[in-house]
Amino acid sequence: MNIELIAQSLEGYLLSLRRLTGNRCDFWSFMVPLDGGIEESLEAHFARINAGATILGKAFIGYAELEALLRDHLLSKLEAGEKSHFELFTWDITEFIQMSYRELESESDPLRTREAISFDARSEFHGNHVYIVIPVQDEALVIGLGARA
Repeated sequence: MNIELIAQSLEGYLLSLRRLTGNRCDFWSFMVPLDGGIEESLEAHFARINAGATILGKAFIGYAELEALLRDHLLSKLEAGEKSHFELFTWDITEFIQMSYRELESESDPLRTREAISFDARSEFHGNHVYIVIPVQDEALVIGLGARA
């Protein structure tokens, strides 16, 4: 499976989870070509699609931080389902992330090496929200987690 298909599959999975918020939140994923640095590439993507998002801060993250971001910005927003199933949602999203780089770089793990980055962002539509960026060779898998402002 190529990285674009993985990003699209993750997008569909996140859309299903969005429905469990009553559409009060948006969860999405996409690919960004890395032309230079990660932050610059993400900002160029925002400009290209006219997203109106501004990056406020960033942090390099590992597995523990990924789990906390998913808990705080996704799982805490869900209205339906057993709370015991929420750990499975985190597991599934982590699996999608791992699939994005393992096929291309089997020895690589950007979360273990803390090359993954979370960006705090702000836009008119989502207010404060978060992007999780996983670099994979000359591209990055981006996951957006936000509530509607």
